[in-house]
Amino acid sequence: MSGKVKVTIAVIVLIVVLGGLKLASNANAKNRPVEVRLEKASNRDLVAAVTASGQIEAKKQVDISSEVTARILKIHVKEGDVVHVGDLLVELDQVQFKGNVDRGEAVLAKPPRRTSRRGRTATRPSAPSTARRS
Repeated sequence: MSGKVKVTIAVIVLIVVLGGLKLASNANAKNRPVEVRLEKASNRDLVAAVTASGQIEAKKQVDISSEVTARILKIHVKEGDVVHVGDLLVELDQVQFKGNVDRGEAVLAKPPRRTSRRGRTATRPSAPSTARRS
């Protein structure tokens, strides 16, 4: 055999031996006993920090909306506050609403206009007719 062949065989045998040793050491590491530390039980503060990513969702979520459009004068709650039925959430500017109420009351205070059967306003002649009947 030539020198190159002998060196190649020696390198292959060396790689196989090293691979076998590595497998044997991994098998030994898996069979080692787990180290356990024992302590007497006592009251202490538990210090732990958890870091996680995700979203926080409320158990119950309610969307609110207004039946009218108005300027908000004051907000009585903050996001995340617990509210109950009947709680005051916001104060709205009442200037526009009071004007609408005043207009409605003025319309109701006027005497109703008489209308004919066809729905048109009935008119009466202001002067007596000059035509004579024969």
